[in-house]
Amino acid sequence: MIISRRKLHLVSSIALAIILPIIFVAGLIFRPSYDTISPATEQLLSYSDHRSGHRITQSQDSTNSIATFLQQ
Repeated sequence: MIISRRKLHLVSSIALAIILPIIFVAGLIFRPSYDTISPATEQLLSYSDHRSGHRITQSQDSTNSIATFLQQ
């Protein structure tokens, strides 16, 4: 009885050690990509704009979409 439990534990540990990294890598490869909300957000999140020294200025739009969303 004890030996069969140890064998089951060994087999399940080996199976998890093989399956879980495969699931993790598949999750990294097939993760969904979401579009950004606006071009200003795209500019804010883009890596090349930060490296080139461009400064991001606040838009002249008086409505704040995040504040509007939080008030709902």
